[in-house]
Amino acid sequence: MAIKKIIPIFAENKCICIISRNYARFYDEETVKRVLNFKGHGSKIEEITNKAREKGSHVYLIIDEYDNFTNTILSTQEESDYHKFTHAAGFYREAFKVYKPSFERIFMTGVAPVTLADLTSGFNIATNVSFDKNLNDIVGFSEKDVREMVGYYNEAGLIEMDTDEIIEDMRPWYDGYCFSRLRLDDPDSRMYNPNMVLSYISNLIRNGLPPENLVDDNSATDFNKLKQIITIDEKSSEEGHSQLEYISVNGSTPSELKKYFTALQMTEPEYLPSLMYYYGMLTWSKDPAGWPVLAIPNINARKQYYDYMSLIIRKRMDITTTAFERLAQAAGEDGDWQPLFKFVANEFHAHSNARIEKDGEFAVQLYMLGLLNSVKYYLTLPEAEMNGGYCDLMMSPRNRIYPKLKHCYVVELKYIKPDAADTEADRKMDEAKTQAMRYAASPNAIEMSQGTTIHPIAMLFKGTKLARIEEVRK
Repeated sequence: MAIKKIIPIFAENKCICIISRNYARFYDEETVKRVLNFKGHGSKIEEITNKAREKGSHVYLIIDEYDNFTNTILSTQEESDYHKFTHAAGFYREAFKVYKPSFERIFMTGVAPVTLADLTSGFNIATNVSFDKNLNDIVGFSEKDVREMVGYYNEAGLIEMDTDEIIEDMRPWYDGYCFSRLRLDDPDSRMYNPNMVLSYISNLIRNGLPPENLVDDNSATDFNKLKQIITIDEKSSEEGHSQLEYISVNGSTPSELKKYFTALQMTEPEYLPSLMYYYGMLTWSKDPAGWPVLAIPNINARKQYYDYMSLIIRKRMDITTTAFERLAQAAGEDGDWQPLFKFVANEFHAHSNARIEKDGEFAVQLYMLGLLNSVKYYLTLPEAEMNGGYCDLMMSPRNRIYPKLKHCYVVELKYIKPDAADTEADRKMDEAKTQAMRYAASPNAIEMSQGTTIHPIAMLFKGTKLARIEEVRK
């Protein structure tokens, strides 16, 4: 079968005129004049598509960033404005009534569920292919792709760094995205973020070194989207459960992915994990038992959660940055860890609220996570898997940027109620010490230590007060 000519067209009045001029060779002169003289975009589209059919050609409409318009309205204006454009005889909905019969195929990218739900009655023959397993790989780089790319620049003499070293550097920060639940059992389903990979390689070519900061600014969630997420989460926090806090500590949520929801539903807490999935802050993964969950894809995405947690907690505690940074620097460079951890514990005691009674160890872990991630010297990770268990906090040094750092910390936290007996305190502290020692000896901890000395730290809180703290020694 011969491939027919594809005549490009953009469904916007000014763009149609530009495209008509650029592709005038496909039409007769009179058709082009009529298109340029028509006032409405509907008439222009009808003229172009009719003439194309006469010539035996197909006209396709490709729309990129389909949701950009609706996202902008939802994040910067009132919901009523969005409703005017997308419902009843609104412009957006009416436009698709014109597009639907005019084009052989319409392919749209960047389509979030809110727009699908609100516009499909005007465009009710659409097929959502976002979750098709065969399309999982088209929106990212596989590890094979990245290796081939690095190999190309190696052969060209533009990169000297070893390929395996580059992959090991990139993987925890940029890999981890899976867009089809049907591909979870496929070990090759995980995708690297292309923007981050290209930024890394560009830095290697320009400077001969990886970027100092592996957190790519271009990958950060748009401020208006993040503000929207925080606003919804605050609504759930009023009910005693912050989903952002839960996900920050646990790394995932068992929430089901909602494929469609309206603008009104989008503001409800139960839809928040799904919204975060579509914004790239969560992806498909599995929990330790093998059940599908929505999880934070990589360290780069985790950093956005931690920055949020640090902002909220520091706001609550009104901590002086300079003094806190000096304590973290001393812990990292000199191994003088007690002042740092006692400072964090005292701040927690001074500013903790009634949630401590309900959340116990989780509340302690949450506050320490937020505070410790507000210092620049460490990336503090919760629930890192180590020797068959999960470490409460692993303070991985950022010694690529701060090469004077010589010490890092594995922290195991325990909590008992204020009226608990000393025997329970002894038991809990012994448990914390045993776990801290085991985790510190794990290959994962050694890898995250970046060649620095690992200090296993056991901490016991009695209510909001730090009751005991000890470095575990053999």
